[in-house]
Amino acid sequence: MGAAMSERNEGGRPAKTLSYEQEVQLEALASVLTIEQIAHRFGMSRSTLSKIMAEDPEIRARFDMGKAKAIEEIGGKLMDKCRKGDTASIIFFLKTQAGWRETSKVELSGPEGGPVQTLDVSKLSDATLAEMLAVADAQKEDLPGD
Repeated sequence: MGAAMSERNEGGRPAKTLSYEQEVQLEALASVLTIEQIAHRFGMSRSTLSKIMAEDPEIRARFDMGKAKAIEEIGGKLMDKCRKGDTASIIFFLKTQAGWRETSKVELSGPEGGPVQTLDVSKLSDATLAEMLAVADAQKEDLPGD
């Protein structure tokens, strides 16, 4: 059990601590809330909770473990979707974990062979890119010799 703060702070007020129950709650809440939101839930400021975590490695470890458990759970679900071929999940994973960026341009000709236009795909949403990939895949299937 943590909360090893001095009994009084610089202003002479009793130092804030976390009860054992709050320490357990901290780990669970860390999976879905920010430090500021957790502090508010416990009736203290963000700086107070940050100070408590800085002064007590066990409490900081509980917070970190709560975050890690949530990332592991959600990351596993994301990887399942990627393995099943979910294009939006694959794009999200590549952007956030592999540093992938869409910087290529697609060249098009204008009406009746007019001037060539470019399309900067980096400005397109993931949903639009996924739709474009689906259309391209469908057209690829219609090509002779495939």
